[in-house]
Amino acid sequence: MITTKKIALLFGTTLLLISSAAAQDSLQHIGVDELFKIARNEAFKGTTEKARIYLQAILQRKPGYNEVRTFLGRTYSWDGKRDSARIELKQVLSNDPDNEEALVALVDVETWDDQHEVALELANKGLQKNKGNEELLYRKARSLVKLKREKEAVETLQDLFIVNPGHKDGSDLLKSVKEATIKNTLTINFARDVYSETFDPSQQTSFQIGRRTGIGSIMLRANLANRFGTNGNQIELDAYPSLFKGVYGYINLGHSETSLFPQNRLGGEVYFKLPRSFEGSAGFRYLYFGGGSQVTLYTATLGKYIGNYWLSLRTFITPGGAGTSNSYLLLTRRYFKNAENYLGIVAGIGFSPDFRAGVQSAERIATNKEAIVVLRSRRVALDYQNTLGIHWLYSIMYNLSFQEYPFKYQDEGYILIHGPQLSLQYRF
Repeated sequence: MITTKKIALLFGTTLLLISSAAAQDSLQHIGVDELFKIARNEAFKGTTEKARIYLQAILQRKPGYNEVRTFLGRTYSWDGKRDSARIELKQVLSNDPDNEEALVALVDVETWDDQHEVALELANKGLQKNKGNEELLYRKARSLVKLKREKEAVETLQDLFIVNPGHKDGSDLLKSVKEATIKNTLTINFARDVYSETFDPSQQTSFQIGRRTGIGSIMLRANLANRFGTNGNQIELDAYPSLFKGVYGYINLGHSETSLFPQNRLGGEVYFKLPRSFEGSAGFRYLYFGGGSQVTLYTATLGKYIGNYWLSLRTFITPGGAGTSNSYLLLTRRYFKNAENYLGIVAGIGFSPDFRAGVQSAERIATNKEAIVVLRSRRVALDYQNTLGIHWLYSIMYNLSFQEYPFKYQDEGYILIHGPQLSLQYRF
């Protein structure tokens, strides 16, 4: 039975074929080389569908124009049409097995389709005929890295640097491989808060040692604080276990015998990938302050990469005798040369005992035996992080917040708190 939908589809297809044929007829007076130039300009502008009309018009007149067919395959791969790209590129290679440009393009197609074993096999095949092809050497090393064969990747990059010592992509890849072999970190962090009234400045220093293992990263941290004329310390353990592909966890354990920190803290969270390049998480934090004072809060995030930007929104929901407290933390980062070089802005509303920025954290929440007092806050912070070579990483953050305090609670009074947070890490 012929439905209205089928008729509409047939009609649309017929119009597309007619318009395509008409467009190709109108291009007959333009030389193939000039038409190829026009097609390339269209493709690089992002109008790949229009570029393919020109490229197919050329191939109708000159089917053996391998450079054009290779570029046609490239446009398909850029648009994620990997099977169409393979058809065009394999046709070139069937007619000209030594066509290195088509082979390099086909290696890219397999790499972008996460077929790294196939990409490596193709690169090796091309290198058997031309050991000095720097594009294939680079792509072979890239495939080896994806397959976690770092030692072979470094050897391949050394061969590449013999051919071209200044190969920038190769140098960047070698740096990333060396960084990936770093398993241990030593970090010192210092944060200082200055209050607009009543309190003297307070500070916290943290010393952390971390190690990347086969199941995830583990960090052991000692926190030393001086606040309100009192010294305190806390020991914490963080772990980020890999659960399965696209999913990892976060576990936090902490203990302190001093009044500036919760006596015990426990945290857990699961991070996972979502459709359309979103990422999310969900978890909890439990804080016990001694004497019956405790709080459990629930947290979740939703984040997304948009070009070189990362946007993430975290919420904390804290049930309690004084009512449920909701707080939100918005993080925006602009990445530069790599994932460790960025400039970020953090903005928060509502008070959460786990914002953990500077010394503005759970340790300052007002507690007593009867209840956890829900405090309100407005906060903004500017954050910058960068690397110094392979082994050093540093970050600088400046926090500014308006924090409600219990002794002003009835008057809805706020205190201005501001100060820097500095971090230096050595990786080995």
